[in-house]
Amino acid sequence: MGWLELKIPPPAALFVTALIMWAVNRFIGGGLAFGIALYVGIALMVVGFGLAFRGLRTLVANRTTPSPIQIDRAKKLVTEGLYSYTRNPMYLGMVIFLIGVAALFGSVWQLIGPAAFSFYITRFQIAPEERMMASKFGADYKAYQQRVRRWI
Repeated sequence: MGWLELKIPPPAALFVTALIMWAVNRFIGGGLAFGIALYVGIALMVVGFGLAFRGLRTLVANRTTPSPIQIDRAKKLVTEGLYSYTRNPMYLGMVIFLIGVAALFGSVWQLIGPAAFSFYITRFQIAPEERMMASKFGADYKAYQQRVRRWI
């Protein structure tokens, strides 16, 4: 299944996952959460979007490619800002966003969505990215991997 590596843009995978979560909620039964779950869901979605956006801004500010499909065009190893806490702040933001969607729908079963997205992104996006970054930035990237965790 290596043919899937770096093929589907992560925002598209995020959208499809959220769409499936909505469809499950709509057609299997359920609605929007109420009370605290509603507010927690919205808050997590905002935090997730903020993390992803901040990670993107950091890459752009460092004049390196933000494209997850063209990671081979990376010009610089970015290790500042959120990247000093997690190697994948944009993907972490997407997972948090999906956890917010699950909370918004008020069903523990909806957590399958963020889990599936995490598995997919790790296998078909992050692992190939890490191989390319190690090849391109060598010892600096290896040291970064030792210092900063993949997720959190």
